[in-house]
Amino acid sequence: MIEEIEKAKEKYNLSFKYLESLGLEFKWVAKFLQGQVNKNEMIENLQREIYQFARRQETWFKRYKN
Repeated sequence: MIEEIEKAKEKYNLSFKYLESLGLEFKWVAKFLQGQVNKNEMIENLQREIYQFARRQETWFKRYKN
């Protein structure tokens, strides 16, 4: 994923700000590529935020039984 995002950034001249707006994975890989977090921090934060997002989805879907 890191390599793919790096290539897309270069090919399409994307800013890190734009990458961070695309979703959780892009957000944390962009922070990693900028040197704001190391690889382990990126993985830990990404796992935590994906889990939190999934929990919010479960809560939302519980309201709608259909």
